[in-house]
Amino acid sequence: MFYLLWCTIRPNVFVNTYKYWMEMCKEKQNVKLLLAVNTEEQKREIMEEANCYGIYPIMEEDIIVIGNERKGLAYAAYCLTSRLQAREKDIVILSSDDFFPPKDWDQYLEEKFADFSGCILVRDGFHDFNRNETVPVTLPIMTFECLLKLNRIIYHPEYIQMFCDNELYLNVKELGLLKDVRATDRIIFEHRHYAVNKRSMDSIDLMYNSLWKTEEEKYERRRKLTLEERLKVIN
Repeated sequence: MFYLLWCTIRPNVFVNTYKYWMEMCKEKQNVKLLLAVNTEEQKREIMEEANCYGIYPIMEEDIIVIGNERKGLAYAAYCLTSRLQAREKDIVILSSDDFFPPKDWDQYLEEKFADFSGCILVRDGFHDFNRNETVPVTLPIMTFECLLKLNRIIYHPEYIQMFCDNELYLNVKELGLLKDVRATDRIIFEHRHYAVNKRSMDSIDLMYNSLWKTEEEKYERRRKLTLEERLKVIN
């Protein structure tokens, strides 16, 4: 089973991207979506849009998560991962509105995890896979067993949006759970990011970019913590 976790504050964009994920999926009945949205209004908008497509049912459960400016993508993601119930070998994907998978992505991932339980780092058509450095895991793909070893944390809720993907890389690498397939596999889960002119920057991007410095400072502080300390959540 695949659990597709998704946090969005762009209802119209989400629906189109999610539709693409399901069109590219070989076994749609094996995919469950858990969706986090900002407001009841966004939830209604998503449901209205989705009904126009007649695509696979849009929500496994609906979660309203963001109550103020101090909470963002990472907090919303933790709301999803902290309540997810699955089997150890089930595959968990934390997607976003500007990631587009290859055809039969589910079959490809089943093969990758056939004899591996952890987190894989795939090509995104954006980051240079030849560099030996900390790489942000912008499309987390892992087994549920791996998620449990991360204390159910994909992106730590102390972050808002920036640099939480860098910390995930540190955590899975330190746990010995990272498999980097970028150099061996030509499969691309395309990140249509504005930084490489694959989409236009919007007001939400500008808002998150304004947090860059404070989020970077947070990451530099947290990367010096022990793994055990990084995998704690203080409510």
